Amino acid sequence: MMKKKLFVSCMMLSFFLALTMPHMALTVNAQASAAGCVTVYEDINYAGRSTTFCGSTGYVSDFWNDRISSFKADCSMNAITVYDNANFDGNSESIRLNGGCRKISDLTIYNFNDRISSIKIE
Repeated sequence: MMKKKLFVSCMMLSFFLALTMPHMALTVNAQASAAGCVTVYEDINYAGRSTTFCGSTGYVSDFWNDRISSFKADCSMNAITVYDNANFDGNSESIRLNGGCRKISDLTIYNFNDRISSIKIE
């Protein structure tokens, strides 16, 4: 009975967080430090709301879907591939980082402004 109450409490908290903070991506990834992280921004030039995705993300969330305009990648990855559909499907653009830090201030350069639905980190 205690497990059931704990489960219900966790579900209610998750639902509350999803309703009150839809702009935040709740990302849980045990291998985040190994895979690298990318901070995405709602507007060009790193403006507007932001969140960080660590590791590959099959769906960026309802809030971030088709809303990302710029990003900053940490220094641990080789490439970021962005997709215009969830689950790494549809048109894509691979942005080579070659182990270096990278900032993209305007995804219009890659024809991916406000089009990203999933992100693969290599």
